[in-house]
Amino acid sequence: MNLFPPRKRIISRPVHPEELAATGLKPAHPVANLEPDRLEFITPGGPRAKPDHADEVLDPTVIARRRRKHTHARVYRLTQFTLLLAFLSAIASLVSLIFEEPEIGRSAGAASAALGAIAFWMTTSGKLAERLRGYAAAAVAMATVAIGANLLPISGAEPESHPAPPPHKTTRNSEN
Repeated sequence: MNLFPPRKRIISRPVHPEELAATGLKPAHPVANLEPDRLEFITPGGPRAKPDHADEVLDPTVIARRRRKHTHARVYRLTQFTLLLAFLSAIASLVSLIFEEPEIGRSAGAASAALGAIAFWMTTSGKLAERLRGYAAAAVAMATVAIGANLLPISGAEPESHPAPPPHKTTRNSEN
């Protein structure tokens, strides 16, 4: 539960006392009593400037602006890169199965499983990286399928057969 939800930034135009009187609204606090040096005025589409008089509406949302930490964005990008490597490694493992290279496929599948596990661990580090948790689980599942497929015997290969032993030689003494 977030006690302080992000605030919406509202940029308003300067309101002069004549316009305020025409609407019939009264300001909650008299703005004229504030020190002009401590005020921040926002003009839409232009640079921030201090007007000549302090009878204008202020934008209070500038103070409470929320910024995301840079480390969260870095972990998110690193998790994305790790997931990309995990998926590419799993695909390489399945392609090696097509070319009947199970040893290469097993090593690529093991690398994919390790990268997927690392990515899954990285998703626990922050709120932004949590979005990738499902992809990390899918990467580990795909790596498991790739390793399992490479452990199965290849259907087109014939089993190795040992050559038949040479025929037994007969000796003269055994003929009699």
